[in-house]
Amino acid sequence: MQNRMQPGKKTSNSGQPAGRQGPAGSKKSNKLLCINNLRKSRGKTNPRRAAVSPQSEAGTRRFSVAPIAAELNPDDILLSARLRGALSQLGVRKLGDLNGVKVSDFLKCRNCGKRSLRELETVLRRAAAGEYSLPQDPSALEPSGTIRALDASLSSLAPRDRDCLIKRFGGLSEETFTLDRIGRRYRLTRERVRQIINGSLRQVRLLLGPAGRLRVQRLLELCRTQVLPLTPELVARWLPRPWPLSLRPAFYARLLAAIWPELPVWTGGELSAPWMDPRKEALVQEVRAAVEAAGGRLACKDAYSRVTTHPKFMGLAPEEFLAGLKDASYAGLKLNLENPEMPQLVLA
Repeated sequence: MQNRMQPGKKTSNSGQPAGRQGPAGSKKSNKLLCINNLRKSRGKTNPRRAAVSPQSEAGTRRFSVAPIAAELNPDDILLSARLRGALSQLGVRKLGDLNGVKVSDFLKCRNCGKRSLRELETVLRRAAAGEYSLPQDPSALEPSGTIRALDASLSSLAPRDRDCLIKRFGGLSEETFTLDRIGRRYRLTRERVRQIINGSLRQVRLLLGPAGRLRVQRLLELCRTQVLPLTPELVARWLPRPWPLSLRPAFYARLLAAIWPELPVWTGGELSAPWMDPRKEALVQEVRAAVEAAGGRLACKDAYSRVTTHPKFMGLAPEEFLAGLKDASYAGLKLNLENPEMPQLVLA
């Protein structure tokens, strides 16, 4: 049957008038119409992009730091590299420097976005709640508390990173693994193992929080007043017997030395330097003379008192004295650690 068309009307290939569409076309046009209306009601700007833009509501917000957190140093808090970089760009040395800073200015920092903003807001909330405050119990800053805090921080490391640290510093045996040996275990290069260990040390230090600075000051004060090196035998004295932790005392001594190099740590594995500067050599000879005059045995503290009466060594710091003795085995001097809290210098 022939298809009759009314004059003046065009038809599509399907035989229907061009102005009309089938059911599928009708649904598609209705959907597009709804989307267009929704965009008009919200404005032409994509709402997700507007939320990220510094020109949005973030442009009017400013940071507010609680008084309890104003003096905290960001370097003492575990932060991501991006957030640390953003704070550095803003010149923030204490969290209190953020007071009044516009959130939009923070978001303009290089490599900084919503994730860094959320991290910073979380840090400020935790700081306001007192999580980064110093321990109320003074005993927590004592050497025993420091060892327990180090041990607790290890649980926050990834299993592989923790194992690398334990093997490197002899946590389970007297043997300390080389970087190559650890790398073969995990199929990593020597340099990658070094990066893992350095990153783990940094994370452990930051996990100790602002109290970490006070902890190292306490340990330094102990070593200075008693003129004694920090040894595995001394670490073992700080906790009750039998040793309550799963890792050896020597591990914590090496860990302390790696985190805070200024501590005079002796672990017994140090090699004598093939050469010494003249001042160190003169110090060793002076100490040896004092030990000989005392009959071949002299407390380390007494040796320091006698040596510093010499005009050449007046004003010598205890840690410098101990650093000089660390390479004194070539001169026939040995440190006796029968009582690690009062070490004796003896003639070898």
